Amino acid sequence: MPLHDLVIIDLAAFANPDIVLALYKAWQYLKPLWADWTFLYYGPESVLREGEITVDYENDPWFDRTLVAYCVAYGVSNTTT
Repeated sequence: MPLHDLVIIDLAAFANPDIVLALYKAWQYLKPLWADWTFLYYGPESVLREGEITVDYENDPWFDRTLVAYCVAYGVSNTTT
């Protein structure tokens, strides 16, 4: 949640790469052009390379998706355009 304290999650399960990959893909999906890392991962870089997605910037409504995600995160109740 923006403007709140950080949440730190320490994962020690055998599914750790799968959880990290799911979080990474969701982050890329919602923020495809943002280069800031809002999370830190201290594991094998190959896990993140496997999860990289490509976005068709011309035919994909990536901006709308990102804008709606920010509106929801900041508590904006009406996200319709």
